[in-house]
Amino acid sequence: MRIFHMADLHIGKILNGFSMIEDQKIVLEQTKEYIKKYKPDVLILAGDIYDRSIPSSVAIDVFSGFVSDVLMKLKTPIIAISGNHDGANLIEYGNKIFEKLGFYIEGKLKNEIKKVVLQDEYGDVNFYMIPFSDYQIVRELYKNENVKSLDDAMECLLNSIKNFNDKERNILVTHSYVSSSSTIETTESEKPLVLGGKEYVRSSLFDKFDYVALGHLHKHQKVGKENIRYSGSMLKYSFSEENDEKGILMVNIGKKGEINYELLLLNSGKNMITKKGKLEDIINDFSNENDDDYIKVILTDENELIEPMNKLRKVYKNIMILEIDNNRGIYTNELSNKDRKNKTPIEIFEEFYKYNTNNDLSEKQKQIIITSIEDINKGE
Repeated sequence: MRIFHMADLHIGKILNGFSMIEDQKIVLEQTKEYIKKYKPDVLILAGDIYDRSIPSSVAIDVFSGFVSDVLMKLKTPIIAISGNHDGANLIEYGNKIFEKLGFYIEGKLKNEIKKVVLQDEYGDVNFYMIPFSDYQIVRELYKNENVKSLDDAMECLLNSIKNFNDKERNILVTHSYVSSSSTIETTESEKPLVLGGKEYVRSSLFDKFDYVALGHLHKHQKVGKENIRYSGSMLKYSFSEENDEKGILMVNIGKKGEINYELLLLNSGKNMITKKGKLEDIINDFSNENDDDYIKVILTDENELIEPMNKLRKVYKNIMILEIDNNRGIYTNELSNKDRKNKTPIEIFEEFYKYNTNNDLSEKQKQIIITSIEDINKGE
């Protein structure tokens, strides 16, 4: 059986003020071309289909169109679960109807783990679907007071599986932060699964499965054993991923115990590039070859800079982040900085003043700024 394993599509994502929807359309078209070429028996989507629990209408249209083409034109079944970014109720809307078309999607966790059985020349292949659910939900659903972490929750869920046949080939599809004794690589674009507490799940819990299709971590990697794998995200969603390869993990499963892997590369044509140096040098370094790339600039100039972002944007149209790193410290105007969005204008100015002068605002200075902001808001 040939399986395409994908995860962390994050359709509708806005990154540092830039919509990624056109890039996502490109790689989804590439995915359909790979399906035409390699003819997989099933496509797995291991969570975080959308970037938000309530996605935009554009994001829904893009995903719906993709699913329609894969099912109706390419005749390829889809097995999908929700991730921590997805709205579980929205994800599984109409799932009973969709199953008749070969679209198996599980958004909300149920008392019984959903199992989908597909066949090939060697017999049954059992797919067990566990969408992301916080451990409190598992504890309440299964009436198990011993569930106090995501690890406990996963153990509880796996122990609840009935009539597990270890002589058949069994595949788990789940969205989780799985860890082993080996190093796991994370990126800046992953949202924590829980606020506080342990979010790791032991990879040893999955020993009885022939393959584990994981979602959540955006870097393609195995977790300890060869058969426990993250496909990674379909696009680069942070500058910590600029050197990573993105793609579809093609998994070929033969008889029990026979399995191999290949990463089919996806590329929207835009890269993520970090440039560090003096403002003039970075402007002069521009090349038409990287005109569409997403850029992060780290300026090392010691002298005062006047509107460096505006100057850079005239050359690099897709500049996302500007940082200044010199002897006074590090200052960033990253557009997606959530902390900044939660701060008042006076708090932002205090931070800016501290960076430039290494001093705190006095009460008198603060009052001047507050008055100025109030005047601006009044339109005076």
